[in-house]
Amino acid sequence: MCIDAKPSSASYDKFNRPFYEQIREEVDFLIAENVDASHAAYQQHLRAGREATG
Repeated sequence: MCIDAKPSSASYDKFNRPFYEQIREEVDFLIAENVDASHAAYQQHLRAGREATG
């Protein structure tokens, strides 16, 4: 498979984006989801620690 790293702007179609761009968007989405989940888990951990101590 050949990946076009820099498509020309004249032939760019937002509905038929290059493969690397689609993968990058998915990776960015998964990273953001992980950050949100990690933050929520940490906040829950802090709340549980405060409730346990008093």
